[in-house]
Amino acid sequence: MIAHASMFQRFSVLCLTASAVLLAACGRGDLPPLGQVSGTVTMDGKPLSDVTVQFSPEAGGRTSVGITDQNGVYQLAYTSDAMGAQVGKHTARLLPGAVAPSDDAMDLSSPSVSIPPEAMEKTFEFDVVSGKNTFEIQFP
Repeated sequence: MIAHASMFQRFSVLCLTASAVLLAACGRGDLPPLGQVSGTVTMDGKPLSDVTVQFSPEAGGRTSVGITDQNGVYQLAYTSDAMGAQVGKHTARLLPGAVAPSDDAMDLSSPSVSIPPEAMEKTFEFDVVSGKNTFEIQFP
């Protein structure tokens, strides 16, 4: 009877371990490697608030988005529960107003800040690496 209980305990531990591994793999295993990305957006040395910052990976993949706060500071989100941007080279651009969390819906109807057209047409190149990345976006 003791041998049976010991075998049952081993089997239980094995099942619990396998379940934990499977749950961890299913949770966020489908995400590409991400780097944490933040920075500041300024124009003429003054912070721009409520500006959408978009980072699009040159190799293809999901665009990461952030919105500047009152100090012009942004942090990129890859998904609603994963912060950062895909590791690799990105083209970044700015949009007035806040982009809705959905990939296909944007709210640009009443931006709270005016961005000159040349700023919206300008793109920036950044290389996101694993770990922490800080990219300043400045307009003279």
